[in-house]
Amino acid sequence: MSMKKCFVLTLGCPKNEIDSESMSSLLVKKGFILTDDPAEADLAVVNTCAFIDPAKEESIEAAFSLAALKTKGNLEKLIVCGCLSQRYGERLLAEINGIDAVIGTGSWSEIGDVIDDLEKNPKGIVRVKDPGGSYGGALRDEKNGRVSSYLKVSEGCDNECSYCMIPSLRGPFRSRPIDEILQEAGKLAENGVKEISIISNDTGSYGTDLYGEPALPDLMSGLEGIEGFEWIRLLYLHPSTVTEELLDMVASSRKVCRYLDMPIQHVSSRILRKMKRRMDADELMSRLEAVRKRLPGAAIRTSLIAGFPGESGEEFEELLSFVERFRFEHLGVFSYSREEGTEASLLPGQVRDEVKLERVNRLMEVQMMISSEINESYNGTEVRVLIEQENGDCFLGRMSSQAPEVDGAVRVRKTISMKPGFADVRITGTEAYDLEGEFRCIEGT
Repeated sequence: MSMKKCFVLTLGCPKNEIDSESMSSLLVKKGFILTDDPAEADLAVVNTCAFIDPAKEESIEAAFSLAALKTKGNLEKLIVCGCLSQRYGERLLAEINGIDAVIGTGSWSEIGDVIDDLEKNPKGIVRVKDPGGSYGGALRDEKNGRVSSYLKVSEGCDNECSYCMIPSLRGPFRSRPIDEILQEAGKLAENGVKEISIISNDTGSYGTDLYGEPALPDLMSGLEGIEGFEWIRLLYLHPSTVTEELLDMVASSRKVCRYLDMPIQHVSSRILRKMKRRMDADELMSRLEAVRKRLPGAAIRTSLIAGFPGESGEEFEELLSFVERFRFEHLGVFSYSREEGTEASLLPGQVRDEVKLERVNRLMEVQMMISSEINESYNGTEVRVLIEQENGDCFLGRMSSQAPEVDGAVRVRKTISMKPGFADVRITGTEAYDLEGEFRCIEGT
């Protein structure tokens, strides 16, 4: 009898990727063979996102698409898990024909039991409970040749921003113990990972619940001592947590990238108050200026929300002008999404969709020009690049100023063969977000 195959689809953020890796490990232990082809799978698992409307729509479309394989493929069972399941629970089972089980964000570790229960109850299972409780380590198999990996240090969020569903989908903020994180990190290093990106919903608050004060600098010190890691990257820092102590740690580190991902969302004090961001414009500017002063040359990534309820034309122009002046190295802009159950969804002055889209486009036009000019400054220089994969006639890699998946890449002409790893590259061409180069030296050769 042949072993059954399982296809796992991950949508949304890197935090979901780690949960999917953990579920995949549990499925392998249960006897499944993982496959990248959904058409040959006996079991399909889709790990969904429900942060904003486009993410919900993508998740629902994926569920419908996979369910169709029950009639034109080998698929026997379909499990939908993650944030969409946490948010809608039994509604998904009732409204999407073909779903066999729904698993919430706090129940992914029970996927093996759910599969067993489906043998007894083919009519459908809903395993959704209040998000919360202790958050344990990931069950991951990193023996896959990857040189870059995410490391989740906490789950949930206590910030309660007025536009955000995360606290209701992921529960309250809860950190993992330092020793547990370092143990997982050590395994990643043993399996050849050279870069780790530290992620959570509020990375800068790491440890406050366990140790009574922020413990991110202590955690980073421990990670820096692990042999094998060469780049350690900080993602998802609330600006209020970017303290002098944190900046000093980054400045003095040999391994922590001079790269900070700190979403600011807006620069109008009135809008920030309505967003419940805990900082006014002056405090926000002070934090950003501190980063530029303490970490000259550091890359800053941020995200903005355009068209928040009540955002006036003058406040948008203020935001646009600030982006032009400050010149973020990397910027993401989201159109405000009116999410049911959030405080912001009830605010007056909801902005029309066409106005939100126009504002997003104007911000990104400015950022494209800024990014192009920053990239042009690399032309002719030699940079260290982490090569991750082959892509046709070139290799794809990143500089330390580029985070995985979101910040563009360096394309290097394939003049030699090499395994994933570090190389010195001379930049020979630039685009708005990507760069091109040629090998100068490959480490280890």
